Amino acid sequence: MACVHLNNLLSSSSDKLYSTVFGYKLEPIVNRRGVSIGYECLIDFTDVNVGQKESVLNYEINSPFLVSNLMTRLLGSLLNGRDLNVLRGKKLFINVERSCLCVEMLINEVILFNSLLQAFDIILVVEITERELSFCSGCPEIKQALLKLDQSGVLLAADDFDIQKDFRIKEVGLGVYHYLKVDYSRNENFSRELQKLTSKFPELSIIVERVETSDDVKRICHAKVLMQGYAFDTIRSSA
Repeated sequence: MACVHLNNLLSSSSDKLYSTVFGYKLEPIVNRRGVSIGYECLIDFTDVNVGQKESVLNYEINSPFLVSNLMTRLLGSLLNGRDLNVLRGKKLFINVERSCLCVEMLINEVILFNSLLQAFDIILVVEITERELSFCSGCPEIKQALLKLDQSGVLLAADDFDIQKDFRIKEVGLGVYHYLKVDYSRNENFSRELQKLTSKFPELSIIVERVETSDDVKRICHAKVLMQGYAFDTIRSSA
């Protein structure tokens, strides 16, 4: 159950974020051969007026109402046949912030959304961001929500995982995550650090984000990782 602090923060945003009009884009996640295994769905403000965009981004967290809105739009799109050919047989990644994990309504919606996607032969992966509000640190409901999602068959990814030292390492030890997402770096030690990470967690799939050029691809394509970024074509859908 969401605490008083979070409820107070969210109370002023619910109506606006439920009704926000936006498009979304599907950013491919590819294997070493360049074949897409799935797509991350990101809110796309390209066709939204500047005032509305800034109004949404001014909130301290990516509200559960915004996530709920996105899932509703995705389901409507699939029912209308849009993007179905793209996503069928693939994984669909969406983001949920840690600070929203205590919102039971959202967790139940995600579990239902996962079941609905299976009817379209689409596998849901929920990316749990590293961002959390100060009063959420150490909240026991975060662990409970992760376990509930995992036990309900929802695949989880640790987003923006710190390749050096990440505070979620104990959660990884729980076995709830199936993916770790790390940012690409042109640092000369990155390839070696990436290899260490894949060796440390051989049971997990590592996704390298922010891969932007063909040189970036060449540098890491030998590793047992998946890749994501501007080096690969993004698909945009209308609102």
